[in-house]
Amino acid sequence: MRIVVKDMLLRASESDGKIQQDLCNSTQAILFLGTPHRGSDYTDIGETIRHIVSTAGFDTANQNIRALEIDSGLLENCDERFQKLRTRHKFEIHTFQEAHGMKGTSIFNLNEKVVRDFSSSFPLESSKVTINANHLTMCKYSSRDDDGYGKIVRKLQGPCNQTKTLCEAKEKERVEKLDEGKQPCLDTLFFSEMNYRQLEIENARVNSCTWILRHNGYAEWVKARRGLLWIKGKPGSGKSTLMKKIFNLLDEDADYIRLAFFFHRRGTSLQQTQIGMFRTLLHQLLKRVPSAGAVLLSLYEEKKRLGRFGMDWDWSAAELRQIFKSALLVAAMDHTIRIFVDALDEAGEEPARSVVSYLCELNNMLPPEAATSICFSCRHHPIVTTNHGFQICVEDENDQDIKAYVLSELEEKILSQDEVLTRDEDLSVLGDDISSKASGVFLWAALIVPMVVRQYNEGESLETVQETLRKVPSDLGEVYQDILTNIVNPEDKERRLHLMQWICLAVRPLSLTELRFAMASDDSSIYTSQYSCQESKGFIKDGIQMKKRIIGLSGGLAEVKHHNSVDTVQFIHQSVNDFLVTGGFRCLDPTPPRDLIGLGHHRLSKSCINYLKLGESLHRGRTWDSRTSVPELPFIDYATRSWFLHAGDAESRGISQQELVQQFKSPQQVFAIWVKIYRAIDKYSDRCPELGSTLLHTAASSNLQSVVRTLLQNGISTEEEDSSGNRALHYAVRWGHEELSRILLEAHAEIGAKNRAENTPLEKAAANGHKRVVKLLLERGANVNERTGDSGDALQAAAQKGSATLVKTLLESEAKVNAQGGHYGNALQAASRDGNVQTVQLLLDKGAQINAQGGYYGNALQAASLSGHAQTVQLLLDKGAQINAQGGCYGSALQAASRYGCEQTVQLLLDKGAEVNARGGYYDSALQAASLSGREQIVLMLLDKGAEVDAQGGHYGNALQAASFNGHERTAQLLLDKGAHINAQGGHFGSALQAASFNGHERTVQLLLDRGAKVDAHGGRYDNALQAASVNGHAQIVELLKSALRSQ
Repeated sequence: MRIVVKDMLLRASESDGKIQQDLCNSTQAILFLGTPHRGSDYTDIGETIRHIVSTAGFDTANQNIRALEIDSGLLENCDERFQKLRTRHKFEIHTFQEAHGMKGTSIFNLNEKVVRDFSSSFPLESSKVTINANHLTMCKYSSRDDDGYGKIVRKLQGPCNQTKTLCEAKEKERVEKLDEGKQPCLDTLFFSEMNYRQLEIENARVNSCTWILRHNGYAEWVKARRGLLWIKGKPGSGKSTLMKKIFNLLDEDADYIRLAFFFHRRGTSLQQTQIGMFRTLLHQLLKRVPSAGAVLLSLYEEKKRLGRFGMDWDWSAAELRQIFKSALLVAAMDHTIRIFVDALDEAGEEPARSVVSYLCELNNMLPPEAATSICFSCRHHPIVTTNHGFQICVEDENDQDIKAYVLSELEEKILSQDEVLTRDEDLSVLGDDISSKASGVFLWAALIVPMVVRQYNEGESLETVQETLRKVPSDLGEVYQDILTNIVNPEDKERRLHLMQWICLAVRPLSLTELRFAMASDDSSIYTSQYSCQESKGFIKDGIQMKKRIIGLSGGLAEVKHHNSVDTVQFIHQSVNDFLVTGGFRCLDPTPPRDLIGLGHHRLSKSCINYLKLGESLHRGRTWDSRTSVPELPFIDYATRSWFLHAGDAESRGISQQELVQQFKSPQQVFAIWVKIYRAIDKYSDRCPELGSTLLHTAASSNLQSVVRTLLQNGISTEEEDSSGNRALHYAVRWGHEELSRILLEAHAEIGAKNRAENTPLEKAAANGHKRVVKLLLERGANVNERTGDSGDALQAAAQKGSATLVKTLLESEAKVNAQGGHYGNALQAASRDGNVQTVQLLLDKGAQINAQGGYYGNALQAASLSGHAQTVQLLLDKGAQINAQGGCYGSALQAASRYGCEQTVQLLLDKGAEVNARGGYYDSALQAASLSGREQIVLMLLDKGAEVDAQGGHYGNALQAASFNGHERTAQLLLDKGAHINAQGGHFGSALQAASFNGHERTVQLLLDRGAKVDAHGGRYDNALQAASVNGHAQIVELLKSALRSQ
């Protein structure tokens, strides 16, 4: 084997292939276990065995055996070349030697070491380690505690860390190459947990899941390179493990772009939702194909006007669905793409159906030449149904995998006996029994094996163990109930309930430390005027003790996972959560029927508030501001963000929260301190209270009707304003709380009140798509045509949201369809920008003026063209939109479509007679807009239609300067080949060379110099290219320009 390793690396280093070179360059370390670098004394024995085997009809090779003779010529030649390679690449080399000979082995008298110490040593080794084993056992380990295992892991840690650092550095370097304007846009998609679930899933065991390679459905799906593959199965059958196996199998083809999202109900909000899925898939796609992000970038540029991402605006699921569709269409033209979506059922029933419908829509819309295939996993019906593509039912295929797993676990964990044969026979019988009853559910087998091991190791007979197995329920839920009621200590029932409530009902997974402090903040542990959690009754002092408590109280149904330097607590499987929330809590609290979920949320909310009221929290909270880092209060982040969410969940299940009024009365200013703490932690969260917020505001946003009623009875005014001018009614309608809005209106809340941004409650409700609340406000007399600042009015807000039913409701209430004002000028432009064909059609049917001017985009056609909504553009043109209408940010519809690379829309506009040389707008011409985006195909389309290659005007002066500014070397080359003037003057940077130099695009600078660009040309913001490069610190370009200047 070591000859193969050395020869492989030697061949890789000498190859001209990039993949082979990368293999050699990426190697950090090599571990040789009992490797005969100078041969073995047992070569003759090997030759004897070879001869015996060959006589039996098997092919063997004498040269392979003879190559292992002591100091053979082949070994010497290989080692000499390899030592030179090692010196160049500085691999770490660690050699491991056997401590014992093969004593006790009767075959061929193998009583000595198979590989002697001098032969297993390597001249340039980084370390040499002896393993307390013989040649056969030095690489076989029964547990992590084995001597050899520990020694090998310690040697692997360094290279693994180096590899991780190297990969991160390369990834950072690659991402940094994205255009300067695109990276902030990409950052709005990123969230730290996007790949966590995929990484968390354990890889399939060696030789398991290999049946997938022989499965006809899978083979056909891979071969077709397009279509849908549905991995379906029971909970716990191993769907996610199989998905990861397939994902990794397809990693072997470097030409594929693989996009993956693994839903995770036990994770954070974004890990559970469609928004998280689309953000992840888009982020992965655009990192590989940045040019596919035209529509995203277009919408991002527009949204930036609203303020900061996460504070003033966020991505919606509807927006991301459309953006991903358009990006995939672009990327699929030039790339083979595989999309993986795991555990759809963990998104919830309706979202799962929605995603499957969307995936089918994607599959159907892709042109025949697009090599894009989709694989998703989900439980059985009725969660989703689809007749499209291929299907694989996991429990119909995994019987042998379960059997192999069970037998391996039994052999490892059941203690050896004197009668080895009897033990082996018993294990075989038990393995068959367990795997048979598992019925394809891996998790069931994993839960039952420890029970069987314990009984057998305690001396129970095979028959007794089998009888126990027969009594064990086959349903997972019943197994969970049995574990929680019969297996774990019944005296711990109250603490067990408390633990399971936290793990099951927490807004997000808690860290091990957070959970310690959360449980210590319970009413049963804490006392009045307590300063810190450490004073609580039964406080768990460290993580080690907490881990033991978690395993013991949960009966093994909860686990601690390490991720990003944090130990996180979660259930072993989503089915445990499902069991508890569908009645499982009843086995932990057998008291008369109550809503245990609601009571659980009530308990957790009180624990959060208890923590906030600790002397330590209040003392530090009084001194915090936005410049102060959050102090070392382990539970402060969760308690701050979540108390009102738990209270809202409890209220929704009939558990009154009116005691919150009393809780926040003492100590004084506790509510104001909470607001201060939240704003120090994350003032950009959409749930973060504004300065000056009161309990009434928070109760209104959280639908705490009992609290609002109590406050109103206590004389609190509905007209209290926070620092942004919002009143309680603004918050109630913003979150769609119809009944609470009614309570406030009946208490005479002002229905038309405006906040500092001039938003009314009606506009807030419409902008967030709350139809029932909009109807309530209209019934109570809200002015449907009230002007509302940047959003224009309620109709424009609803049109931007893309809700046709809401738009219809407002129109039926006499909203003016052609009202002017706001960012989009009118409702039609707002709907067109979003590309919602149904809403656009409705507005047109109701008399919207198709060529109305005004707003940021000038007219509806330009708004629709910018994001590439070809169907909406076609509809507007069919209805009489003027194709060459001037005005707006982009001057014309063609310039808008060209800016962000919407080829289909550009072609449609050109076919319908768009003037290719129309002037006006920020970029003056469509060609300059397209050149800035670097979309060569669109540039060619425009030039073929007669676009003037040297047209002057706009921010960049001409198309060549625009392309050079963003470093689009191939686009610049194309323009030059089509006659662009290399030294044309004008625009912000004066010349193309100055633009490229300013932004640090070395290759583009070199191209321009090669084509005759003048280094000493004057003009533009920085007067010349040298100064432009110097301003931004591009030293290499400065030297390049100086060298060129000397030769000009």
